[in-house]
Amino acid sequence: MKKLTVLLALAVSTILSAGEIEYALVKAEKSPEFRPGVFERTLAKFPADTPVIDASMLANAEELKKYKRIFIYDVPRIFTLEQLEGMEKYVSNGGLLVTCSIMSDIDTDGDGKGDFSLLDPIRKRKPGHPRPKDFPPTGVVAHSTAQVKSVTAVMDCPLTVNFKVNAATSRELPFRSVILKNGIVVMSAEAVLKNKKVEKQMPLITICNRNKGSFIFMPFEKDFIKNALSAQTLDWLTNQE
Repeated sequence: MKKLTVLLALAVSTILSAGEIEYALVKAEKSPEFRPGVFERTLAKFPADTPVIDASMLANAEELKKYKRIFIYDVPRIFTLEQLEGMEKYVSNGGLLVTCSIMSDIDTDGDGKGDFSLLDPIRKRKPGHPRPKDFPPTGVVAHSTAQVKSVTAVMDCPLTVNFKVNAATSRELPFRSVILKNGIVVMSAEAVLKNKKVEKQMPLITICNRNKGSFIFMPFEKDFIKNALSAQTLDWLTNQE
């Protein structure tokens, strides 16, 4: 995971320059003790004036609307219902939320612990706690590990620039086993799952549209990040006034 974070930071540092785009990086560490220094090392690769918002602000729709794009890097994080609802409202109002976070465990009572799992809701949900509606907001759930061997663009769009549609491109990278819910696949992958099973068309880059905006779920990879943060993708997936 440390390697992934470094790769993401290096990728973004070659794409963005100070003042070039309007975006915010979410500080979404599980706790200060969890992988200490990872966020700081990631942030150091961004322009000096990169806006940073704490994950707690995700519940504040008024705060989020300041930014055209929000990026949540891949770090284990248990989000509250209020945070997930804030992300939904941000996107619905025209925001673009790009993330590598699986968002599978949900804290339904604000105690900082995951009491509802999108992967195993019966086992994890505490008696009497509300069942989240329409989650995950990203349109996918992901679990365990997978090793991507090749990628294939499913549609011709800004997220697949420099990739030929319906043609496999060799690209090896670690990711997770992704299951599509209500998202749309724009790029798939041939991947070897944790149980050694080969998945020929595993969702790799997906979008989940909400009214005026969209969620993008994707792995840490330079070309993917570049496309996701492009002006063309923003124009394609959002209706911002």
